[in-house]
Amino acid sequence: MTKQLLDPLASFAAARPEMIAVVTASGESLSAQQLDRSASVAGARLKTLGAGPGSVVGLEGEPGLAWLAALVGCWRLGAIAAPLNHRSTKIEREHAAGTLACQLTWTPENALLTLNTDPGDFKPTPWNLESPLLRVCTSGSSGEPRCVELLASQLHFGAEASRSRLGHKPQDRWLVCLPVNHVGALAAIYRCLHNQICLELHTTFDAAVVAARLDSSEVSMVSLVPSMLNDVLDHRGEHAFPDFLRVILLGGAACSQSLLERCRIARLPVSLTWGMTETASQVATREPGDLSPLEDGLPPLPSVKVSVNEQGRLVVEGPIAAGRLVTDDLGEITGKGWVRVLGRSDEIIIRGGENIHPGEIENILRGHPGVTEVCVLARTDPRLGQVPVAFVQGRNLDPRTLHNWCRERLAGFKIPAEIICKGELPRTAAGKIDRQQLMALLNSS
Repeated sequence: MTKQLLDPLASFAAARPEMIAVVTASGESLSAQQLDRSASVAGARLKTLGAGPGSVVGLEGEPGLAWLAALVGCWRLGAIAAPLNHRSTKIEREHAAGTLACQLTWTPENALLTLNTDPGDFKPTPWNLESPLLRVCTSGSSGEPRCVELLASQLHFGAEASRSRLGHKPQDRWLVCLPVNHVGALAAIYRCLHNQICLELHTTFDAAVVAARLDSSEVSMVSLVPSMLNDVLDHRGEHAFPDFLRVILLGGAACSQSLLERCRIARLPVSLTWGMTETASQVATREPGDLSPLEDGLPPLPSVKVSVNEQGRLVVEGPIAAGRLVTDDLGEITGKGWVRVLGRSDEIIIRGGENIHPGEIENILRGHPGVTEVCVLARTDPRLGQVPVAFVQGRNLDPRTLHNWCRERLAGFKIPAEIICKGELPRTAAGKIDRQQLMALLNSS
């Protein structure tokens, strides 16, 4: 494929120059024309820092106006943007930057971004469908985070397919409060530019703030994971939002039956979705307000084919998958062609939409001088879906001390919900930890 694509922000600025393109939680904003200029300034600045076509640029710092300009500036330079999680520890960010093969890093101190800055003779690099735009970390069955590269074609066709399912209104405003190193946030950001609508960009999730924004009649679309929506409803109760809110895109983890019932009571415009990093977010998505039984599954997006292979894994075909992708998800296709996801084929723990591999937590705990062995398992949680629980073997161990040990070395969502200290962990005849016996102990507690 060699078809050239138009820069979505340039098209936005040409068509609707005075419209607010981005607004932050604190109220700072840029029009499409202002963001267009700022992105070119950021591209010129990145060029002086040594970036060029094909360079992989790690994006540090909290997401805001300068960060967004740098993201688009990377694309205009022909560079590949690799957003890093500002909420992670320095060690975790450095590890992610290594996994993504970042060649240089943009920080807020590099911005030098003012609306009156002249981008000089900066000339954007043309895109085509095969242009790589993003690199994102994701976890696989090995437990070691791996790099996924996303092409312009995946983001472009993903935005088109999503718009056909969710609908489009020129006055839409999409609230993004997911971590910007995740594809759910990045795909929504791209959709806003592509659809020429306003992006409301938050640096973090706060249930009270999000609830107030959804009740404001200013936000029409939002991306959330189930635990976030549960927290919003806990804060404000199960009653309807203003009619202006027309889409709550809910994915990243399985929706529980109890949450679905809360959505029915409040008559929420929830749009259940299933997708993954490798497909630039959505694969199968319900229409907003379709709160039919979970067993019915989800309809694939236009131009997407989903099937099941001999191992029971779901297979995605189409431009969002850049061809054909055998996923790690187990599932089935219902009689009407909808997708029903049954679980994962690896050991990933999905906690409120965040993927956690037990091995990462185990390695951190094994680094404690008093720990001799560790086994981390998933426990079902009614709000978050799953949480990690650590069984730890050693002498004179204190769970509080081990929690502090983890807190210094892991992002908050990776810290075990419970650490159970034991003198000896059960073992199989082969001398390995008996995970089944520990799981039975966990389920009986």
